[in-house]
Amino acid sequence: MIYQRLTRNTLVFLAFSFFTSVIFANNLSISNISLASQNTTDDYYLVQFDVGWDNSWRMSAGPSNWDAAWLFVKFLNPDNGLWVHATLNYVDGTAGNDGHTEDSGSTITTPPDGKGVFVYRNTDGSGSNAWTVQLRWNYGVDGLGDDDPITIKVFGIEMVYIPEGPFYVGDGSGDAGRYNLTLINTADASVPVVEGAGGYPEGIDQNNAEFPNGYNAFYMMKYELSEQQWVSFFNTLTTNQQPNWDMTSNNGKNSDDVVNRNTVSWAGVGSEATTAAPNRACGYISQHDCRAYLDWAALRPITDMEFEKAGRGPVPPLPNEYAWGTANVYDTAYTIVNDGQANALLSNPTTVPTRGNASYNTTDGSNNGPLRCGIFAASTNADRTHSGGSYYGAMEMSGNLWDPVASADYVKEYTGIHGDGFLDTNGYGGEANWPNGYYDWNGKGGSYNDAKNNMELSRHLNYYNWTSRGATNTIRGVRTDPQ
Repeated sequence: MIYQRLTRNTLVFLAFSFFTSVIFANNLSISNISLASQNTTDDYYLVQFDVGWDNSWRMSAGPSNWDAAWLFVKFLNPDNGLWVHATLNYVDGTAGNDGHTEDSGSTITTPPDGKGVFVYRNTDGSGSNAWTVQLRWNYGVDGLGDDDPITIKVFGIEMVYIPEGPFYVGDGSGDAGRYNLTLINTADASVPVVEGAGGYPEGIDQNNAEFPNGYNAFYMMKYELSEQQWVSFFNTLTTNQQPNWDMTSNNGKNSDDVVNRNTVSWAGVGSEATTAAPNRACGYISQHDCRAYLDWAALRPITDMEFEKAGRGPVPPLPNEYAWGTANVYDTAYTIVNDGQANALLSNPTTVPTRGNASYNTTDGSNNGPLRCGIFAASTNADRTHSGGSYYGAMEMSGNLWDPVASADYVKEYTGIHGDGFLDTNGYGGEANWPNGYYDWNGKGGSYNDAKNNMELSRHLNYYNWTSRGATNTIRGVRTDPQ
């Protein structure tokens, strides 16, 4: 990629020319990026852009939650050519006091570290969102001068809000590969289990008090990582960093062709990676890829306990249940229409009551790879069971690709620190006490290549030393609620 040194007066042309109508997540679009104004006294710009996505909601009853977009800004350092995470203004987390501008119908919430914002509906409703957003970027804090040339990109990830409250881990089935049934009734993960309730699963060693055990509220990626999200990340890396994250190398799919439905291609240093199926869930992920991407996006690894909370909510579990809340799943191979496109659908999803839709080794048929993010909800336009959705509206938590999670029974020191948006000179990421080695990671949810029992919400698979890029592994990150 060739970068130009631009003054502020030419930035608007750059934003309109290169960053209009770019999709960074499944059906989430960010366009018309510009700098609306500059304050040279307090050294900030107002970054303006349009953001929108479909299938949005907010509800006060039932799950009592909403979906949101996690939005963050990167700028090109004019001195060294590195894409750097921008610091957004924070006073108290509210848009008005933080200097951000909310569009009608929207709310903007900023976390204290200023690494991004959450944008979501401010009243109950459902449908599509289309908002114009202004964010105050403190460029002086990030080391830029008033007259430095500016090039920016804005990224977005669809999230779902998981409210604070008690929930169960384990499903009481007695089968191997899952925690004993325990009611998690406190945010203090060091509280021992008494009469089936406590801060960590019965039968494992005590956790540290700050281990993210799922009781506190958090935001979770609505979908598994898409190919476009990976490519967008990869294309901000330096020529020194990119070879370490090349999933087309021999420590990956070993090809620029389509392998296990992964279409990511990279011609090598000096070029940008591409994808022919931007909305398809992205496999060929290692633990190092996961750590780097989540750090870059200022998210963090989800824990196995948070995963179960996001799946079943506060509802008591059923033995061997899947993420949609029943123990029944479709058993006929899917046929894909408009494959590879944003409007890809399944021509034959099940509509049988209590039987959920998911991609595993029976329904995968001859596809031999993951489906596009959100395909079941788009194909059925129906209820939680047939869309394969979780209690809180996260998609493909059972099937499609394995989701990596921090293991409550091994990575005891994890405290849920968020990524800071920065990688080292080789592109490696991760914060203090993030999972990083033998047994630290579990896999949840199963994949297109697995038997149906691996998709059960409470079951987990130990990755052991998860260093290679497996075709069935992806990324799903979280952020603790900033409020």
